[in-house]
Amino acid sequence: METFVQSLVNGSLTGSLYAMIGVGLTVIFGVMRIINLAHGEMVMLGMFSAYWSFALWKIDPFLSAVFWVPLFFVAGILTYRHLLKAIMPGGELNTLLYTAGLSLLVANVALFVWTGDYRTLNLPYAMTPLRPFGISVPVPLAVAFVLASLITVGLYLFLGRTDIGRAVRATSQNPEAAALMGINVERVAMITFGLGTALAATAGVLLVLRSTSIPPWARSCSSNAL
Repeated sequence: METFVQSLVNGSLTGSLYAMIGVGLTVIFGVMRIINLAHGEMVMLGMFSAYWSFALWKIDPFLSAVFWVPLFFVAGILTYRHLLKAIMPGGELNTLLYTAGLSLLVANVALFVWTGDYRTLNLPYAMTPLRPFGISVPVPLAVAFVLASLITVGLYLFLGRTDIGRAVRATSQNPEAAALMGINVERVAMITFGLGTALAATAGVLLVLRSTSIPPWARSCSSNAL
């Protein structure tokens, strides 16, 4: 039973981050009907951004997110405006093939620049776990779980309580009707793609915490994240 509960806790902590990746992908597809095959590469770039921030400048991954997430939001807007906008009229197949090519390009450039070597982060607070009810809970993953939950709730409130969020929902339901109601569909599309990219990068920044240098008790929580 203890092993089962420990596995359940570890799976829940990591699963919350994967759920954030899925939410970003869903937001983009729901509004723009783009199957973004480069979404995973945005997660990877978010992970490397957090890693190199710590390796070069000793900036904690949680703090580096304050800088990287807005930057990826802008990068998503620019990607849509300069790369995807022109091919959108061609339909979903065009965007599928285009993002597949973009995915291969980003992945191979990253492989060439950073190689495929495994990397870890040496965070002092990762060495001592929380032990509620005798269950080992890595501190970085616990904090990442809380942040992922708060971000997901914040996104829900953003889509349901703000004018831009309601415009995003209206555009996802019926772009033509939304345009007739005065919504700038093009602007909503750019914001949506930027938001989805930012969510992917945020998940990447938080996922990099799974590659921390941790003692044997927590190695079940570690994987080849980089």
